[in-house]
Amino acid sequence: MLLGCEPMPVPGSPEAARLIRTQHEDLRLLLGRADRLARCALRGDLDSARPLITAVVRVRETLLAHLEDEEALLPPARVARLRGEHEAQRAAADTLTRMASGDAAEMARGLRAFAATLLEDMRQEEAEGDAPWFNPAPSSALPLIRP
Repeated sequence: MLLGCEPMPVPGSPEAARLIRTQHEDLRLLLGRADRLARCALRGDLDSARPLITAVVRVRETLLAHLEDEEALLPPARVARLRGEHEAQRAAADTLTRMASGDAAEMARGLRAFAATLLEDMRQEEAEGDAPWFNPAPSSALPLIRP
């Protein structure tokens, strides 16, 4: 998810941890925006369907890029522990994207379930960081997805 000619941080470095935390915050913001659209769709707002599809695609693209970076930047032992979780996240993101051609309310419910799981995974990942510098950013405690 690095842009332009920015150098990739050294794996396991404080810069790598900052990049991962920043990407988590970016994902939280995207999920929060997508959740607002999902709630509109669940209330029957037909105008929210197309923006919701766009949001789902953007969440998927951002997540996939983040997972690639995370797997390149975290210590190998940590990556090995996260591999199954990452595969499940990739599969869930793909399933959610396929839902875009169906019912908007079903996609909205799927997005909200996916978001809740992803937010919890990121929270746990940050709380269980292998190094003392891998701590959650202060805003990570703010719930963006409401049941």
